[in-house]
Formats: sequence, structure tokens, C-alpha cells
Amino acid sequence: MQLFVSPTSPFARLVRVIRLEKALADEISLEWVDPWASPDPLTRANPYSQVPALQLADGTTIVDSLVIASFLESRFPEPALMPPATAAAVHHKLGLGKVLIDAAVDLVITKRFRPQPDSDPILDRRLAAIERAVPAIAGCVTPVEQPDLGDIALAVALAYLDFRFPDIEWRVAQPGLARWADELGQRPALMETRPPTS
Repeated sequence: MQLFVSPTSPFARLVRVIRLEKALADEISLEWVDPWASPDPLTRANPYSQVPALQLADGTTIVDSLVIASFLESRFPEPALMPPATAAAVHHKLGLGKVLIDAAVDLVITKRFRPQPDSDPILDRRLAAIERAVPAIAGCVTPVEQPDLGDIALAVALAYLDFRFPDIEWRVAQPGLARWADELGQRPALMETRPPTS
């Protein structure tokens, strides 16, 4: 299997972490691409020119980070990232993390490609949503020995805020959540998939 990824995409990072947590490095090779350049191999695999995209040996392609995560969990059930006994809690965290990534990426794209007026109601709405989400996330995390898919999504989302929006001082507002994210961030799968610093 081949996984199309880029170094800064949090969507791709989510699947890259799953790949390492499930010890699938020998099963899934990485194909590094710039999705904004719409390279032919990526657009053949995913007409939306988005990462991640997982191409199977028979040529079938699976797109969208959560769809890929679901496929990998079904095909490689150990270690379980969606334990049946805690499925509701995992889905709760997964939803919060995925939508936080959506909001943050939308902010990055909007700032990059749209002229910046003095006031932008869309940007303001995204920022307000992020500010509301952080305390909600802080209220649902617990110490982790073996992370589930929800924990991974939250860790990736919070790290993306650090990467793209250092001026959002979520760590000051939620020091307990910051400690949780830092501890989880020491796992090899999260260390290895950190975005570049320059």
C-alpha cells in the first residue's frame, strides 16, 4: 500500500501516526507530495488533490483521514485504536479533534489565499470556535498509556495549533491540557511525524 502525504498536513499526520502505532511501516510506504501543486500521481489517486490518500495494491484508493483510519482499524485491528468498550468516548474525542483540525486548516487557507480586510467574519467565527473547543477538549482527556484514535486526533490537532497559530495561547488557558499533550507527544509515533520547524 502507498500513502500520499505532505509534511505539514495534520490530516496526513493523523494517518501517519496510526501507521506507526499499528507498526505498519512495512505494509504502507509513504509518497511525499505537494497537494497544492496537484501532481499527477496524487490527482490520479485522489481527484481532489488532497492528502492523505491511501492506494491499495489492487489500485483502489481510499481518501479522507477518518475513512482511511476506519479502513486501517478494520484491516489491522491490533492494537485497537477504537476499543468497543469505549467507542462512544473515542468518537467524542475524535470528533472534537477532527473538527479542530478542520477549523485550523480553514484559517490557514483563508489567510493564505484571501485578501485580508480589517474584519473578516469567517475568520472571527473560526477563531471563536477554536477558543470554545479548547476547554471542551480539556474536559474530556485523561492520562494515557495506550492512546486511542480520539487521543491521537486531539494530540495532532493541538500540535497543529502550536505549529500554525502560536499566538493562540491555549497552553496558558489550559495548562493541564498542555501537559497532557506534551506527555502524549513524547510517543515515538508523534515524535517521528512532527512537522518541520522551518
